[in-house]
Amino acid sequence: MQGERSARAHQYGDEPVPTLISLFRRSARMMVDELVRRLDAVGYRGITPSAHLLFESLPPDGARLTALATRMGMTHQAAGELVSDLERRGYLVRHVDPDDRRARLVTLSAAGADLVRVALREIGEIERSWSARLADAGLSGDLQAALRGVLEPPGGSSAVGRRPTGRATTARR
Repeated sequence: MQGERSARAHQYGDEPVPTLISLFRRSARMMVDELVRRLDAVGYRGITPSAHLLFESLPPDGARLTALATRMGMTHQAAGELVSDLERRGYLVRHVDPDDRRARLVTLSAAGADLVRVALREIGEIERSWSARLADAGLSGDLQAALRGVLEPPGGSSAVGRRPTGRATTARR
């Protein structure tokens, strides 16, 4: 193990290799951390990066917990605990799915919708700040449009970059 570690350190140096993937991940983490700090500063205390991921993953008409967990890349149990916490705090509501009375949908409460509106405003400010920093670093053009172009090709035939709809449906033939 020690020899393998030394070989890696020699091959790559003492620092991790700064791949584009790691740079995107670090940038996203920094942006979300800034969002969490900003929300805390305006009175939304205790909103976590995981809560941000849930709000980002929740479609406007709600989602079943299983679909929400899949969209977030979490286990059903972890998503359920997060939903329960945010429900206790008044940001989410669970109610009967009108398409299947046995299932329950998770939706935003009025307080949750207010939180999302504030978060979107803060995200806009964060993105403008990062865009200016990236321009100062030499990036030209619209990064968001470029990323959308890569993730959502013209014609919309590819599912790359798209999230599931949030509701499980059964095809009828």
